[in-house]
Amino acid sequence: MTLKELGQTLREHREASGLSLDDVAARIKLSTRLLASIEEGATAGMPHAVYTKRFIRTFGEFVGYDPDDLNYKLELVFPTES
Repeated sequence: MTLKELGQTLREHREASGLSLDDVAARIKLSTRLLASIEEGATAGMPHAVYTKRFIRTFGEFVGYDPDDLNYKLELVFPTES
């Protein structure tokens, strides 16, 4: 699982919900640019992984992504250091 694949899945959930990036950004108080970067899997300009993961969780929850599946995929994309 890559950030790009996860971002594509989030985009599909957002579109299935009939929401634009602007709709989501306004409701969850994140920039449209950041949400677009997440959907595209672009890491340039992203904040630290701790914040990025929280933003992705917030985005995913808002568009109806299963939280358990999202957390599993986030662990694949951003493995916890032991």
